[in-house]
Amino acid sequence: MENQIQPSISIIIPVYNVEPYIRKCILSVQKQSFENFEAIIINDGTEDQSIEMIQDIVRNDHRFTILHQENQGSGRARNTGLNHAKGEYLCFLDSDDFLDIHFLEYLHVKITKENADICDCSIALCNQGGVISKIDNVPSAQSWQEALSLSFQGVYSPSPCNKIYKYEVFQNIRYSDNFYEDNSILIPLLMGKKICSIDLPLYFYFHPRVHSKMYEFISEKKIKGVFTMLEMMKQQLIQNNIWTRYKDEFSIFYICITWHYADRMIKTSIDFKRCKQTFYKGLDRSIYNMKNIRYIRKLQDENTQLALISFPYLPSIWLCLGGVGILFYQKFYRVKSSFSLYFPFVSRILRPFYKLFAFSIQFILKFLLQGPMSAYTFTRDRLRGE
Repeated sequence: MENQIQPSISIIIPVYNVEPYIRKCILSVQKQSFENFEAIIINDGTEDQSIEMIQDIVRNDHRFTILHQENQGSGRARNTGLNHAKGEYLCFLDSDDFLDIHFLEYLHVKITKENADICDCSIALCNQGGVISKIDNVPSAQSWQEALSLSFQGVYSPSPCNKIYKYEVFQNIRYSDNFYEDNSILIPLLMGKKICSIDLPLYFYFHPRVHSKMYEFISEKKIKGVFTMLEMMKQQLIQNNIWTRYKDEFSIFYICITWHYADRMIKTSIDFKRCKQTFYKGLDRSIYNMKNIRYIRKLQDENTQLALISFPYLPSIWLCLGGVGILFYQKFYRVKSSFSLYFPFVSRILRPFYKLFAFSIQFILKFLLQGPMSAYTFTRDRLRGE
C-alpha cells in the first residue's frame, strides 16, 4: 500500500460549467514546481463536460480528489473544500483561471519565511489565448489595517484566489450563501493577521468571461445581495469596535459600489421598475451625504487609483437628497439621444435649454463641492468663452 504523504498545501477548486477553460486550469495545477499539494475539486452540479475532462487529465494523479454536490454556488463549494482540506496551507483557484508554474513554490517560500498568515501576488488579466492585457500589481500592505483600508479603496483585492493562507485563518470562518461572498468575510479574514506579498503576476485571470455570473443581467436578487453584503460588512466593523476608525473609508466604498450597481442596473436590467424599488429600499441614505461626496473628491485628487473611478456628481447629489434622480438622469439622457436622432429640428430648438440646464447644474456643483470662488471662476471663464 502506497504511503500517504501529508500535503503541505490544499488547493480548493469549485467547478461549474467551465468547459472552455478547465483543461488549462487543471494542467496549470498539475505542472506546479511545488509538488506536495492536494487539489480538492468540487463538482458544484456542473451541467457540461467539465468533470469528464478533469477525470481524463488526472486519472493517475493521486493528488487530485473530486467531490460532488448539487449546485449551491461558489461560496458553499469552497466551504465543502475547506471541510475536507488536510494541508497546513490553503489556496483557492477559480476553475476558469490558471496558475503560473511557480505559484505554489514562490508563495509557500514567502509565507513560511515571513511567518505570515496570508501571502498574495499580482494578477495578470489575459484573453482566452493567454495573451496578457493588464497586470494588477499587488499593493504592499504592511499591516492588516492598511490592507483593509486599501480594500475599501478598491486597491487590495478581496478575492481569495491570488493568495495562500495558513489553515488556521479559516478555522472559524466559512463563506456565506450570499452573492459577493468574498467581501462578506473580508473583515474577519484580515483582522489581526500578518500579511506579506510577492509583486509578481503568478495568478492568471481570464477577462472578459462571457459565461461569468458577473456578466449576467442585474436582477432583484443580486441587488438585495449587494445590500446584504454591505450591511454585513458594516456590522462586522461595529462588532469588532473598529467602525469609528473605518467609517469614512467604508462610506466611500459603499457609495462607489452602490453607484456602480445602480448604473449597471439601469443599463442592463430587464425588470427595471422592480429593481429600482429594491435599490431605493436597500439604500442607506445616512451614508449618501454631502460630506462623503466631498471626501470622495478629496481622495480622488490624492489617489490615482480612485481617480479612475467614474463617479458622476449630479446623480450622487440627487441620491443625497433621497430622490429618484439617479434613475431619471440616465433615462433622460437615453431618451434625449433617441429624441435628437429622430426629431433633429425639435432638438435644435431645445439645444439652448439643454446648455442652460447643463451650465446651471455645473455651477451648483462647483459652488457646493469647491466653494464660491470656484463657481465664480467657472462662470467667468464660460462668459469669456474659455
